[in-house]
Amino acid sequence: MAFYSLIIEQLRRGKVTIVDSLQLSEGKTQEVVGLLGALSGAAKGRNSGSGQPKTLVVLDHPEEKMVRGARNLAYVRVRQLQGTLLSDLTWAERLMLTAAAAEQALKEAERWLVRPSES
Repeated sequence: MAFYSLIIEQLRRGKVTIVDSLQLSEGKTQEVVGLLGALSGAAKGRNSGSGQPKTLVVLDHPEEKMVRGARNLAYVRVRQLQGTLLSDLTWAERLMLTAAAAEQALKEAERWLVRPSES
């Protein structure tokens, strides 16, 4: 329940970017840097020392090129929704989700956070 509460809180704070897909042509680090910069814009506030906010990228399915391109970036973690840990969410200053991952997360959050009314 805490996991989905954190995602909902990030949504409320405007710290979430939802994209149709995150596919890279070559899986290079510079591709990831450019993609994240273009999608999130110039973020202000706390950062990882790189000038970029700590970003958790949540995918709905494995995307090897994204994982490979991000592994050298200390301020980026790439996870599939099912493999995302609570510690990943508390570490992140920004979330970037694919639309399918966001839909899955919201469906699961609804299941855990919305209780049927008692009759």
